[in-house]
Amino acid sequence: MFRLSTITLAAVAAVLVSQAGAAPANHPHPHPHPHPHPHPHPQPSSPPSQPTRTLTESGTVPTTYLTTSGTGPPEVIIKTTPPTQPSPSSVPTPSDPPQSDSVSSGCTSYATATTTETKSSLTSTSSTTSTDQASCTAIVEVDVPCKDPQGWNWAYYPNNRTDGDPKVKPEDVKKVQPTDSGVTPEVGFYDDGGGNYSYYQSDKEFRAAGDVTNQHTYFKVPADGRYNFRLSKGDAEAYFWSGANAYSGFTGSNNRTGSYYNSQGYHNATVAINLTAGNYYPLRIFQSNEFDGGPSGFDFEVTDSNGNKVPDEDFVQYNCRYEYENNEGEPFAEFGNES
Repeated sequence: MFRLSTITLAAVAAVLVSQAGAAPANHPHPHPHPHPHPHPHPQPSSPPSQPTRTLTESGTVPTTYLTTSGTGPPEVIIKTTPPTQPSPSSVPTPSDPPQSDSVSSGCTSYATATTTETKSSLTSTSSTTSTDQASCTAIVEVDVPCKDPQGWNWAYYPNNRTDGDPKVKPEDVKKVQPTDSGVTPEVGFYDDGGGNYSYYQSDKEFRAAGDVTNQHTYFKVPADGRYNFRLSKGDAEAYFWSGANAYSGFTGSNNRTGSYYNSQGYHNATVAINLTAGNYYPLRIFQSNEFDGGPSGFDFEVTDSNGNKVPDEDFVQYNCRYEYENNEGEPFAEFGNES
């Protein structure tokens, strides 16, 4: 994935240039303490204290660069070499003593850079100090969060069971390879059952009267609060899981709620859940319709406590940095290999 970012760092090389004053010729050794009486000969004034020479160079990250997608360590490396000559701000003045050669060749301090970026409630920080004395180059590693892949993963399975047969259970398809699968920014569909139907953005068509669909995602919670998950128009039936059971262990008996159609019409349901900002919250929807069941589909919507619909970008396939965040939001198992 690509991410744009800019960080400014300073590579600082500081050299203290000292110039010891020579003892007067008529003294064989320096006095250990000030004279208690005036000196008989004129005493040359002491040299002024030598200020610390500080050289500073600032730079920025290139406008574009590659970052990781949860598959390896951060990749952004910034290299900067302090100037080999004093910067204009440290050019000697007439009152300054002569410069030592070490000003242009020495390097006693190295760059330290810290960058902090918050992704919802998750904060990523990295600080690295160079010790590369050979080349006097500061090397700074910047930890930049990558972009989570958006959308829902979905799978389609044909269903040859009729209205008189036992219904397909969610656990029945865990180890079955789907006939079609893909990613969609939102879930929910309707087909009148009169012919073939193309699910989501697929370029394939299948008979919707006689189908099973399996959809899952992470809801990346944008703010603390109570969220409403509404499942409606399930045809012939649809079920909803959230939390740990949505990730694995989902069965026909542990769903949070369901929606189905019978002779009395649609039966819909809403689940309200308190969630914390920044969390990756697993969601799953399973829908099925018999071969002779007619129309097929379901609707799904998430709203916040104010009734505002949660936008599609808050649903992601996984946390691209799960390896560095205690497996928070790690990828779901592949369809056909679920547990």
